[in-house]
Amino acid sequence: MDSMKILICRHGSDVLVVRLVGGIKLFDVFRKICDRWDTLCIGRFSLSYVLEGCNCKLVDEEDFDNMLYLCPDSNRIYGTVEEVRPSIALSGGSTMAVTVGATGVLEDMDMEEPLEEFCRHSETRVTAKCKFGKCEWRVHAILDRSSGEFVIKDLLNEHRCGSTYRRNKHKRVTSSLVASEIASMVNQNNNTSPMHILEFFADKYGLDLPYYHAWLGVEKARGKGFRNKLVKLFNKIAYAPSVASYNVCVTKFCDHGGAKAKTFLASVPKEHWTNAYFKGKRYGEMSSSAIESFNNWVLEARRMPVMNLVDCLRSKIMVQMSKRREDSATWISEIGPVMDAKLKKRIEKGRAWRVQKSSTGVYEVKSMPAVVVDLEEGTCSCGSWQYNGFVCAHVATVLAKTCGEEESMADYIDPFYHVVAYQQTYEDKIHPVLAMDIPDFTQGTSLEIKPPRNRRPPGRPCLKRIRSRGEECTARPRKCSRCHQLCNHNRRTCTEASKD
Repeated sequence: MDSMKILICRHGSDVLVVRLVGGIKLFDVFRKICDRWDTLCIGRFSLSYVLEGCNCKLVDEEDFDNMLYLCPDSNRIYGTVEEVRPSIALSGGSTMAVTVGATGVLEDMDMEEPLEEFCRHSETRVTAKCKFGKCEWRVHAILDRSSGEFVIKDLLNEHRCGSTYRRNKHKRVTSSLVASEIASMVNQNNNTSPMHILEFFADKYGLDLPYYHAWLGVEKARGKGFRNKLVKLFNKIAYAPSVASYNVCVTKFCDHGGAKAKTFLASVPKEHWTNAYFKGKRYGEMSSSAIESFNNWVLEARRMPVMNLVDCLRSKIMVQMSKRREDSATWISEIGPVMDAKLKKRIEKGRAWRVQKSSTGVYEVKSMPAVVVDLEEGTCSCGSWQYNGFVCAHVATVLAKTCGEEESMADYIDPFYHVVAYQQTYEDKIHPVLAMDIPDFTQGTSLEIKPPRNRRPPGRPCLKRIRSRGEECTARPRKCSRCHQLCNHNRRTCTEASKD
């Protein structure tokens, strides 16, 4: 114990003690420093110690071994940790702060000409040169481990390729990059044309884009911004728990979608797809995903003849009902295990909420936002209890904190979720069919089912999708090259008066 050395590292007002035993290395010390202070990482700080009045930096393992050799009699070594901001040392002694890493060297440099091609790069060095022609532009930088700075060893910061614009076919300027750059522009003005995008990139970045990349970028930006937001607003309308919230969501949807959005909502009965106007309970089902699940379940049987298809469906349903009948016979709770797990999660979610009683059966739950629960009327201001038939987190919290027994919650849950209803669904049995009762269609009997008579209709096949009710077939406005207006005609059919 007397020969054990201790390194005391001080960073600001905090202190870290590291025992230098067990063949510890300098990298292990750096890792302990990073674990102690979350704001530091390797390459962003320097470690030094005092030897005979001089500050000695620990850069590599050799410096660490020298420290242990030069301090044989001292059991305590005092070190200082100082945060270092990485930077690039430019010509003339100036520096520029960058992110530690190979790509950060060139991304944060303010070059006179745009874009350069990476030749070789790693965590400690990077080399790049100009891509076009016989230009001599070149940069080579190396990471200085002692200071965490990328030092440029060789730099020729002057392009001699004779062009300040990008070539058309540049692999980095893709339509996805264009879409991400112009997303906000297209959201503000949905009539943004590809010509506007070409001018925007030429003025701001000096890039000469091909027209196809600009057009495809506009289409992707519209899909990511305008359409995605429209779908989110439509989902909010469908899940709105009350008429007031429904009207607010409809107003936002129509403001964003315009006249087409109003026409679409008017053509669909709101009693069929919204929670606010639906008469009854949805039991958590808002889409036709159950139909798609069944379709995938019988995917192989769909390719069979009619009699084989029916027999395959009978066999699959018979096995499924038998299995579920046996599984439900072992359940001991009043509701199914799946919904029981959801109930426990909702009780756990509301453990930190406060419940205040207003009157008999009426409670206020201090959640975000606060809601009102009426146990006698079976309502919650969030609306989930009414149209799902299953208690929400607010009702579960009220029942758990006021009743004290979770078993009493089954009385406030719709009988649809009870185990008894589940068992009654699968109590009937599908009896097997004997082989002698199945007709043999291979012997050419009169019961032979022939394939349908399909005759190809005259004319070319239809290539356009049949639009649904309320979906107008309106062409998107385009810019006429003669009158320079957004309209539905072109230069040949333009009837506007010439400005010449």
